[in-house]
Amino acid sequence: TPTAALLARGSWASQGQFFRRALPHAARQEGDIQVFSPPPRDGPGSILHCAPCEGLHLSWSELFPRRVIRSKYTLPYRRIELFLTESGNLAMTRNGVGSWPVQKGVGLFCCEGAAGQFLMRPGEPARVLNLMLKERYIRLLERRYGSGDFSFSGCKGWGFEALNSALPTRILLQLKQSLLRRQISPMYCEGKVAELLAVLGCAHQQQKEALPVSHSDLAALTRVRDAIIADLRHPPDLEALCV
Repeated sequence: TPTAALLARGSWASQGQFFRRALPHAARQEGDIQVFSPPPRDGPGSILHCAPCEGLHLSWSELFPRRVIRSKYTLPYRRIELFLTESGNLAMTRNGVGSWPVQKGVGLFCCEGAAGQFLMRPGEPARVLNLMLKERYIRLLERRYGSGDFSFSGCKGWGFEALNSALPTRILLQLKQSLLRRQISPMYCEGKVAELLAVLGCAHQQQKEALPVSHSDLAALTRVRDAIIADLRHPPDLEALCV
């Protein structure tokens, strides 16, 4: 995500230190929120960042790139990133393998550590909410809830459909609004994170328990659907559909 790529240039030792290195002389404090601005050559915009508790970071990026911006990053620790991309012409590479566009909607970045490059192109504002859970916070969740309710390895299986259902999107938008209002507290943020992880875990479990459909069955069902909608006024009878 735009935020993660910028953060990776510096150290996570203290809150916001990574932004100070990535965007020097462009930071100001507004209560518990840090506001960072990109260099003028990169275009207008800002990043709001807060760390309500150790190992949990929340940021909202709204950037208007004037040129192609490439940022290399190295994040050599276990982490979970959930991000809501509202707009932007964005792409990422990881560990030097491939390059893929960042899709609009809710995305998940869950890994033991990675190096790569983030690419932001002009022409469309980059608006991204980023929720990052670092190693320390992941261990806290694993101890608190146990592997039955939460595990780092289990998060890797969360699919696009579960991530982009209505409730996860709503929770991330609530976090975004709290950040924009400068009214986010540790209790509120931790509660929303727990709610979000629980919702995603339940959605993934329901998908696993659903009756599986083979590729051949799915292809047959698709042919039946196409045959029916080809002429809705005179649909084929059951015998014809079974051929």
